[in-house]
Amino acid sequence: MFINLAILTYFCYHGYRLIDLTTRHRAETEMETDRLRQAQMQAERLLESRERANRQKQKGMEETVSVHLAVCSVVFNELIDFFSFV
Repeated sequence: MFINLAILTYFCYHGYRLIDLTTRHRAETEMETDRLRQAQMQAERLLESRERANRQKQKGMEETVSVHLAVCSVVFNELIDFFSFV
């Protein structure tokens, strides 16, 4: 009877210990998953911000080119008018 009680106590102790370890492992896994999810969301926000900045920069460069083309067109037309009188 004493041996059966000792064996039962042993298995109960290790059963509770296994449950405790499993619970801790699950909690750690959930925390790691949350941490990774937050990191991914932050990376996505950073990427969106950089894309937005690049679009604004591109738009500014396109406007600069447009202005330069307009100036060149005016200068070219003035040169044509000048040389047509010569």
